[in-house]
Amino acid sequence: MASLAEALGASGGCFNPNDGTADRLRLPASIRYRDMLAEFVGEGWASQDLRARRGLPMARAGRRILVEDDLTTSDERARTPIYIDLFARHGMEMFASVNLPIAEQLWTLSLVRSDSDGPFAREEAARMLRARPSLRRLLLFATEVSNSAGRGALAALEHVAVAAVIVARNGHVAQVNPPAQALLGQGLDLRSGRLTAPDQASNAALEALIAAAGGLSEPVCIQRPDRDPLIVEAVPMKGDRADIFGASGVLLLITDTSARPVPALDLLRRAFGLTGREGIAAQHLAKGEAIVDIAEHLQLRQSSVRQIVKSVLDKTETRR
Repeated sequence: MASLAEALGASGGCFNPNDGTADRLRLPASIRYRDMLAEFVGEGWASQDLRARRGLPMARAGRRILVEDDLTTSDERARTPIYIDLFARHGMEMFASVNLPIAEQLWTLSLVRSDSDGPFAREEAARMLRARPSLRRLLLFATEVSNSAGRGALAALEHVAVAAVIVARNGHVAQVNPPAQALLGQGLDLRSGRLTAPDQASNAALEALIAAAGGLSEPVCIQRPDRDPLIVEAVPMKGDRADIFGASGVLLLITDTSARPVPALDLLRRAFGLTGREGIAAQHLAKGEAIVDIAEHLQLRQSSVRQIVKSVLDKTETRR
């Protein structure tokens, strides 16, 4: 990041997705910029950040490159505390941004340097504009790698029949694996991108669990009028967990107390060498279903299903 910033005429830089979900201190940043970010976050400077307040609407309106003079005047910089007390302390009074729309998300490469180096000139902005396609390809690749990590981690939970939901730091659901998807409409719902429960008490408990980002030690019980409750546990996604799942926030693990866990079909087939029909039969047996039920599902005679079940028992070394 330091080399990239230097190549674009800056002394430091940072990539930011601008969606409110990212842990600012874990964003890709040069060391100097990260030191400033630590104080920006720890000392609560966000409310005085004119760059974000004025720059984000302009970037969302289509401005590809912004420099400090687009956002503030020299008089504002001379009397605004964030410039005097924070940016000057780190030699970052001058700013430029390369704005990079990726899918439906707006990323920004923020670049900074000291007042003694002067504001970023228009010819420097033109150089940033030429670098923009390469920066965008870099972010597209990094985003896909991160998303793949999250999908892979959720798929691993699916293999052991665990319903899982990733909730980002802003409270919106980021990913839902198939076992959790099957529970939507059966005690949990997605409304305006947020996970909700049907009754008021359960919903309040769920919201508190998510807001605490997994900090609560007790699981939440989601009451359902027509069946046994769901149990929701929360695991904070920080540090290594955030890297594994490709996101920071909270991982919700959901247990349906009325269901018997059934291993994934592909997992059963690979573990025991089952055929397609044998795998399906094994799943139905795990649910506690009888031969007549399995025969109806497979549209086979009961005698044929008994032979399939016999083969399943042999391959899994199960007597009954």
